Amino acid sequence: MQRLQLGELATVEDFDTYKNFPALLRDKEAFSLEICAEHEPDVQDILGAAQAEAEAKAIAAKLVTLHADSIAVTFEGSALLLRLHRDCLNSVQSFALPARIVSLVLVQQPYTSMESGEAVLVSLQGGGLHAIQVSGDAHCRTLCRAQLNSTKRPFLSAALMEQDSGIMALVHRAARGHTMGFVELMAVRLRESGPEEVEPLWVARGPHPPHAAHWQTAQLGLLVASGGFELAEDSEDSAGPTLLQTEDAVCTVFCMESVVRLDNWLLPRGEVLCCSAHAGGLEVALTHSSGGALLFKLVLHSACPLLQDASIIPGAAACAAAREQLRIFKVAPDRSYFVLVDGSDRSGAVVFLCPGPNPKSSRSPTATVCTEPVEAVQLLPSSLLLRTREGIQRCTLNMSAKVEGVKRELISRDLMPLGMDPQALLKMLDMQGED
Repeated sequence: MQRLQLGELATVEDFDTYKNFPALLRDKEAFSLEICAEHEPDVQDILGAAQAEAEAKAIAAKLVTLHADSIAVTFEGSALLLRLHRDCLNSVQSFALPARIVSLVLVQQPYTSMESGEAVLVSLQGGGLHAIQVSGDAHCRTLCRAQLNSTKRPFLSAALMEQDSGIMALVHRAARGHTMGFVELMAVRLRESGPEEVEPLWVARGPHPPHAAHWQTAQLGLLVASGGFELAEDSEDSAGPTLLQTEDAVCTVFCMESVVRLDNWLLPRGEVLCCSAHAGGLEVALTHSSGGALLFKLVLHSACPLLQDASIIPGAAACAAAREQLRIFKVAPDRSYFVLVDGSDRSGAVVFLCPGPNPKSSRSPTATVCTEPVEAVQLLPSSLLLRTREGIQRCTLNMSAKVEGVKRELISRDLMPLGMDPQALLKMLDMQGED
């Protein structure tokens, strides 16, 4: 399997650490979602690590925004919940679905006018898929619906609106052979006026659910997972497929232009901290040997993945590793700050302001913005939304916050033993890691 290569990386010089700075949080508002108590979903049939991982990813992605971030969309039980940020009355719109919601994704809309409304796709307990159009004033209508008969709990990775108003979707489920569990990934099509059952396009299998996925066109797309995906063979025995296990994360490119083809590419070494869709592909953050987070955009060019706009956020991976039960690591779209959410219930969400390429201080501010358990986050320019158990919190950040810190000068080369270069020595020690 070929490994994707990075070019030269720009580093942040003279950065030391993050410093607690409560003034980073400018303002905070809390909005109740008026959630009614429902029975917990039946989780007796969890198939092990693969489904547990899929369930955790679905919860962390249960908050999205529409119409230039003016509407927050989330769910609880069988209700899709929508709140207009410009609504001073703090009212919540609710759209009822016939079964409990399992997962939620935005529908990419490269062909349709946004005046007609943006859309989300939800998967339901029992295998239902519902595409819902949302207007600018948060009114909903069902675009199309279909049924997946192969699974009780389908999880969504990505969706795309076609020119004929059909929807392409990537759906996965946890499965098990006689000896091991695996993830079954399906590409399906929903028709606005089509049959009740989805149209299956292809099925692939891999060891882990996708971190994120993106449709480039209706015939081409890519995803990132902790392991590769290969097309399922009809002749596979009941013991289960041979899985493409890897030590590093994998980018899988799927192409359906003539025949269905899946190609796998190894990403640069490092554990996946986060992966999310952007307008042209995926934004990926990996742990880096320096203790920072390696960020890059993953895009397609002639059906081949390319790495672009690579940079390092110093110290970010080390901050993530210090959390007992890290649930969410997420970077703002403009890379101006990142957020860590701890699942231990002892510290909710913490924001870190990213140092610039030429910081005026050796320290950068950080602040705890929520002490409640946080299920999902959505990062916006200079603010963030937090989905808690009771509602949504909106935190506005002071992006000009600065922590005073003295830059530490390296010792002169003339004072080093044998005339060694101090900068080269530090880089060599960083590469050695910890004993």
